[in-house]
Amino acid sequence: MKINFHNKELVNILKLKELDGISGMTFQTKSISLVVGNVAKHLEEQINGVL
Repeated sequence: MKINFHNKELVNILKLKELDGISGMTFQTKSISLVVGNVAKHLEEQINGVL
């Protein structure tokens, strides 16, 4: 799952790490890639509530 953002300072990485179902993360200049399994839709709903 790839998340693009406009302002990196507004992304709360600690809250993203707390979400269940994420097995890895990579950070780029304007995006974060999350390694997820079959819970992608559920994570999308959780992330929309966090970001």
